[in-house]
Amino acid sequence: MKKDGHNSVAGRYLQKLPVGLGCGLALGGMLFLFFKSIWMLLAGGVLGLFIGPVIYIKWQERRESRQRRNEFRECLEIMIPVLQSGRSMEGTIRALLETDMDEEEMPWMYRELQMVRHGMELNRPVEELFEELGERSGITEIRDFAEILRIGKRSSGDITGMMRDTAGILKDKMEAEEELRVILAKRKLEQRILGGMPFVIFIMLWTMSPGYLEPLYQSLEGRMIMVVCVLMMGFSYYLSFRMGRITI
Repeated sequence: MKKDGHNSVAGRYLQKLPVGLGCGLALGGMLFLFFKSIWMLLAGGVLGLFIGPVIYIKWQERRESRQRRNEFRECLEIMIPVLQSGRSMEGTIRALLETDMDEEEMPWMYRELQMVRHGMELNRPVEELFEELGERSGITEIRDFAEILRIGKRSSGDITGMMRDTAGILKDKMEAEEELRVILAKRKLEQRILGGMPFVIFIMLWTMSPGYLEPLYQSLEGRMIMVVCVLMMGFSYYLSFRMGRITI
């Protein structure tokens, strides 16, 4: 099994190899722009060739996770009215799959709820099935939903009302996060524009006045300044990336 896992990872990496080539060219060109050294060009190219596919795969995983969270939010929206009609959680899941849920609009959630229904047919507790779904998907809201469902099953309270309220709270939370992401999208665009300005300035100086930057390439002090600039730019990119991943 491990061998298959390694082969899968290697296959995903090879599929993203063009991304690595593009990242290598970009990173190598950036380092050459700052240091005017063929060795830095090669080092940046090799580094980008390896880290480019990794970064792209992680970006794809985050995008897929966001899509799954959106599908879960839409599932909650159609689940709440069914719960309000007085159905149990088991009956609600069956009703969603039979009439209310569109497989084309929510393909991932539809498949997962089918697995949950299949587990219920094998007399497995619905809260245990949702806990497995939360662990398998890595979505916090599904794990929270499963935990509340488990607590409600153990207690003798109004399980339907509890799950209805929980679904509403989770839906509101996810909608607020989506609104926040839309608001931050404009700031991220501004950050990308500002992040590209140093390279535009360097290229302009190279084109219009090549001798103006020569002291930065030929003296030790100039090279130290370039190193500090590269480190500060890298830290600013990392900081802006972290600030853009705000969650509620």
